[in-house]
Formats: sequence, structure tokens, C-alpha cells
Amino acid sequence: MKMNQKGLSTLEVILLLIIIGLVGFVGWYVYDTNQKNKDDEVVTTQTSSNKTTTSKPSIEKSTASDEELIIKAVKNYGDNTENMIVKVDTITGNNAKGTSSYTDGPGGSAFIAHKSNGKWTVIYQGQQLPGKDLGDQYNLPSGWYSTDY
Repeated sequence: MKMNQKGLSTLEVILLLIIIGLVGFVGWYVYDTNQKNKDDEVVTTQTSSNKTTTSKPSIEKSTASDEELIIKAVKNYGDNTENMIVKVDTITGNNAKGTSSYTDGPGGSAFIAHKSNGKWTVIYQGQQLPGKDLGDQYNLPSGWYSTDY
């Protein structure tokens, strides 16, 4: 007398493990993407002449202004960003310049940022003007760099 065996064969177990693995990976990917999007939201506090303004987080990157994106780039470039005050002085084409300082002590520097492919990055930060090579490379306005070196 032959009995029907009930249960899962090896092939069925392997297929079940593959399906569980795929569902787990898709869940992790969605979670990770959402976490990265939360980190990219822009929250800035800018202080100028005893007036403080706070902008709400932007959900879409395209809704943030160039000034907000420049401030974020400068803060990402620096240290001790919780106490950093960033002031954008001038935006000319794909270049911007301004200053950064700290609320908890002396010190500060000038910065120059450049926009490439829709993203602002700091190309120079320091006390003196950058050299002619940097000015020529990024087509900076005259007066933003030194022609001496």
C-alpha cells in the first residue's frame, strides 16, 4: 500500500526562501530610501541684524531656494554646524560667495560655492582670496580671487 506523502519538497522550500528574501529586500530598500529623504530635508536658521527667520523643511528638493541650498552645502562642508551662521552675500550665475561664523566664539571665514548639475558645492573656504587658478577654473567674477598667485 502506497501512502501520499504530505509536506514541502526541496524545490518548494527554495522558492519560498527566495520569495521571502525578495520581500525582505524590497522592504529594506523602501525604508532606507525614506530615511535618506528625511536627511536631505532642508532646515535652516539664518540670523541677520537681530532678525531670525526659520524656513520649514522642504519635501521636494526643487522647492528649496538657491540660498537655502548654498547654506546647506556650507554647513555640510564645515564642522560644528549647530553653532554656524552662514550668510550668502552674492549669487552670480553658478557661483556664490558669503561668510560663515560661529555663535559660540570668534572666528569665521569666507566661502565660494559653485553650482554644477543643480547641486551647490563649496569650492573654497578660507581667510584670504583664492588663487587665479580657481578663479579661471570656475569662471569666477573678478574681485572674487587673487590675480597675484
